Amino acid sequence: MAFLTKKRVMQFIREPQAMDLYPSDCGQQIFAFLKKYTPSTELPEKLIGAVVPHAAWKYSGKVAARTLHTLSERSSPDICVLLGADHIGLKKHTLLPDGTWKTPLGSLPIASELASALYSALPKILSNDMSAHELEHSLEVISPMIAYFWPKLSILPIIIVPNANALEIGNALVQLLKASGKTAIFVASTDLTHYGRFYGNAHAGTGEKALDWVQHNDKKMIECICNVKATEILKEAAENQNACGAGALTTLCAIAKAHEIQKGYLIEYTTSHGNEHPNFFQSGVGYAGVVF
Repeated sequence: MAFLTKKRVMQFIREPQAMDLYPSDCGQQIFAFLKKYTPSTELPEKLIGAVVPHAAWKYSGKVAARTLHTLSERSSPDICVLLGADHIGLKKHTLLPDGTWKTPLGSLPIASELASALYSALPKILSNDMSAHELEHSLEVISPMIAYFWPKLSILPIIIVPNANALEIGNALVQLLKASGKTAIFVASTDLTHYGRFYGNAHAGTGEKALDWVQHNDKKMIECICNVKATEILKEAAENQNACGAGALTTLCAIAKAHEIQKGYLIEYTTSHGNEHPNFFQSGVGYAGVVF
């Protein structure tokens, strides 16, 4: 039985929780991120999805903005399915069933019909815990960009736990959208390697050697993503700790495979070290933007 009814009184309203995630002048900042950026002419004419990072904009905003801009120029969706990382230790994949997601650049209505259909299709592996979305930042960071590039779009936010059921969610989404006749884009949110003592991962020391290790570790995950290795991402992330949103990546790659997509395209890669240009590398996080 679906959990949504017309008599439902309480609706989720996701208020902006910016803190230090993004600036108050979001639109101007996105415009600045896109200066001197032109998407490659070698990309496919039609794109269906993207991988974007979710750190504060001062670190990864440029990568996210350029990746989503590229996707927006090659898509015309009715719905955006947002696949978030699980930083809070959920036991189930958790979707947002209805309501409104507010951003500094406008409100995004929840695609409640698709949410209800997905929950009905996968009730044993999905929950609709609204409070989980108040605590998780991985979709909050990119929500103003979604409103900027697709101001009239409805969204379906789902926090994806890193387990094998992530594949099932991807396949179910493809089937439900096909039956509905609506078009969608899919955006997976993840950062890559977290390196340094603060993250409990400093085995390569500091300096150039450590930075090289981080970049090599990130490259392994980026290759998994770009080669659409949906069944290998969880193992890669577990072994090398190079994606905090491995569940979201798995779902997105399952969707890409269902669309017979064989390749993802790297738009940009950087690290927080590359952003701030410290004199000596001690810690940093990797960020990549990929489109399908």
